[in-house]
Amino acid sequence: MLGEGERPLARRHDLVELHNRIVKLLTTVNEGLGDMLATKTRNDRAVLSQRIDGLEASVNRLEGALRIEFEPVLKRVVEEAVAAKSGTVDRRGMRLALAAALMAACVAGGAYFDKQITAFWNATVSAAETAVEKSETE
Repeated sequence: MLGEGERPLARRHDLVELHNRIVKLLTTVNEGLGDMLATKTRNDRAVLSQRIDGLEASVNRLEGALRIEFEPVLKRVVEEAVAAKSGTVDRRGMRLALAAALMAACVAGGAYFDKQITAFWNATVSAAETAVEKSETE
């Protein structure tokens, strides 16, 4: 229709050239989108790795602080309990025992949630790797 008539808008070779340009444009756009997705995936993985490394460092510092602070308190509580054979504990001893129990609960909670954080991280990394592999094959 474009190439026929009294005053045609385009000749056959013009239409072929237009078709070739459109195909080239769409191919370039598709490749560009694939490259953008791969770049975004790499950047997201790097950001997640940095955040997890920061979280792991914080947990390690907390664990170290608990070991340093918790051990002397626990020793003192045990020594006072053994020294007071009569079974009566003064208020200070009771507070220390309560503090020791609270610290133990915190350590147990940290150990429990550490497994959940590790599982979440492993699932996230696995999903990211799958997305990267999928984008590379496409």
